[in-house]
Amino acid sequence: MRRHIFRKVALDRLSSPDQLDLMVQVTTPMGWAAFLIIALLILTAVFWGIWGIVPTRIKGEGILIKTGGVYDVCSMESGQITAIYAHAGEIIDKGQVVARLAQLDLIEEIKVIKTKLSELKNERQKILAFETEDIKMQKEHMANQRKRLEASIEYDETRLRWLKEKLADQEWLLKSGIIVRKDYIETQESINAVHEETKKKQNDLKQLSIEEFQLENKKKREIRGADQKIKQTEMELNQALNKFENSSKVLSPYTGRILEIVKKEGETVVPGAPILNLEGVGGRVKDLEAVLYMPASEGKKVQLGMKVQIYPSTVKQEEYGFMVGMVTRVAEFPSTRLGMMRILQNENLVEELSAGGSLIEVFSDLIPDPRTESEYKWSSSRGPAEKIQSGTLCSASITVFEQSPASLVVPLLKKHFLGIGQKRFNAKKATN
Repeated sequence: MRRHIFRKVALDRLSSPDQLDLMVQVTTPMGWAAFLIIALLILTAVFWGIWGIVPTRIKGEGILIKTGGVYDVCSMESGQITAIYAHAGEIIDKGQVVARLAQLDLIEEIKVIKTKLSELKNERQKILAFETEDIKMQKEHMANQRKRLEASIEYDETRLRWLKEKLADQEWLLKSGIIVRKDYIETQESINAVHEETKKKQNDLKQLSIEEFQLENKKKREIRGADQKIKQTEMELNQALNKFENSSKVLSPYTGRILEIVKKEGETVVPGAPILNLEGVGGRVKDLEAVLYMPASEGKKVQLGMKVQIYPSTVKQEEYGFMVGMVTRVAEFPSTRLGMMRILQNENLVEELSAGGSLIEVFSDLIPDPRTESEYKWSSSRGPAEKIQSGTLCSASITVFEQSPASLVVPLLKKHFLGIGQKRFNAKKATN
């Protein structure tokens, strides 16, 4: 007897025509849902590939500073800093004294000049005292000489009158033959001798007047010479004092807020050495601006008016986003270390930024927004609840080009499948 593998009920059910009118289910609802999702994704990808935008960005590092710039206040002379009259954060005026230097050489020079001036003044006093006594004695001697000469002249004049009377009498006696001619001639010779003597004494009297005049002038000349020496030395002293006053003071040539005190009291500086640096304030200074350094190979793609995404180092990017700026200037040539130092005022930062190669300097204004606490526009609604200070380091990103994804894919497809781009590349390579 054959053994039945299937039950009779099961065989009857299979042979029964029930449910032959029902449609066979090939695809489930879950399958249709998956199909629709995949189709939607493909359509979205196609739509994005044609009408979507892929930005090309250039990134860089920089600093936020006032538009007035950052300046060094330098010493004009060499010397040791004895005092600093300012501190970081303080606003100082143009021409304000910010430090003082010790000028030992000038101090010694001033001491020497003061000693010389004191000696000259003492010498003048001695000249006055000596001249007064000496001239007094000489004048007394000259006065006595004058009296003697005048008395002698007066005596000679009296004797001359007597001799003339005698000569007249002798002339009558000679004519009368009472005296000889010899007596008459002797009297005439005596008159001539008295005339000569009187003339000589009168000349001596005139010479004495000249000597008195010269004596008085000599005194005036010596005093005038001493006064000239004193005046010259006083001028030298004033010049040395002015030089000391000017060279010992370090003046700020700008009005601004001090960012950093570079030197400290007791340090020795040379001419041109910075003592502090400050940012400009006042009517010429507007808002903050970003000074950015981009790779020189890419920086020339940046154009005026391009928008800039600026990320201050003091603000959480994931919480507040970025500040919005606009390019206002792009340097024509790569930046030098000296030029970067003039802006950044930090040698380590300059070294760090320039380590990657040549950089292009890009300036960007920050777009103002009075609704935010910082008063600048942010990608978030309000931005951080704090002011952004000058001197804040930042990073930045500039979108230099936007294109659809299809424009990126098509050249690759042409190159790899049709070899169009590759042929041009090979031809160009062969030409070179």
